[in-house]
Amino acid sequence: MAALPRPRQDVAADGRKSVPSVPNAPATLLRRIWNEYLEMPGLRLTSQQAQRLWGVDADTCTALLKTLVELRFLTRGSDGRYFRLTDGPAGGLLMARADMTDLERIR
Repeated sequence: MAALPRPRQDVAADGRKSVPSVPNAPATLLRRIWNEYLEMPGLRLTSQQAQRLWGVDADTCTALLKTLVELRFLTRGSDGRYFRLTDGPAGGLLMARADMTDLERIR
């Protein structure tokens, strides 16, 4: 697959920016990948895992992931995995467990 052109911002009639588009990119696949990352917070995939998940060849997968990075939706971690830019680094905050005895003392 040839190199994709730089993304451009589309502006809706009401002046709001919509999701940027990249001409000649497989829009249906981009939308599917975008939505899967939105539906599964914390999703972190290597290029090879992404290829298997979306059923695409290596060149197409690389172009899709590169496009989503250029759109600043995904980023690539030092471990080579792609994740949402807004998910933050791996190993972020953990859930705390509340001790019920502490809650009873507050009452």
